[in-house]
Amino acid sequence: MRSTHNADHLTLCHMCCVQVQKEKLHAELKQVLSQKRSHLRESTCQLAQPEMDTDPTDEQTSVEEASKSVEIVVETEAEAGASGYSVTGGGERGIFVKDVLKDSPAAKHLSLQQGDQLLSAKVYFDNVKYEDALKILQCAEPYKVSFQLKRTIPGAEVSMRPRVPSVEVKGPKAKMAKMVISYTLYCIYM
Repeated sequence: MRSTHNADHLTLCHMCCVQVQKEKLHAELKQVLSQKRSHLRESTCQLAQPEMDTDPTDEQTSVEEASKSVEIVVETEAEAGASGYSVTGGGERGIFVKDVLKDSPAAKHLSLQQGDQLLSAKVYFDNVKYEDALKILQCAEPYKVSFQLKRTIPGAEVSMRPRVPSVEVKGPKAKMAKMVISYTLYCIYM
């Protein structure tokens, strides 16, 4: 009983550390984006000011530098009630955020911005009603979907070697999809 409590405590500590790391990364990302935006604004302002003795090639280089954009992929934190935004586009073009209401959950918690392209959306099934899950899965049927699964298998079928970041699953070679297995191994010495 005591070792289970310790393992739960370690798992909770690990989750807290991961959350802190995510928050730090999110803050750093916001800072970098802010700096990029202000740098682009400064470049654009400098381009707007007329200059007398400029070489046309210098001006062209400055315009090219200002028009370059940095593409980043951001994964937001999971939030319930993602509301306060609208989308546009579709098909090969993609889905884009059309508008975000100021002070909405989408603006505050999801950090959505007008013009962001939605690459994918994760829907978490913890505490979801069967009917809702069924509707979501049926709507997603014609599209590319990946699942995050939890599966219980007998311990005898899994062999782990220390310091090797993989898990070998033994048993019949049934038709299986490509699978990534991650695990955290806690050793408690008393």
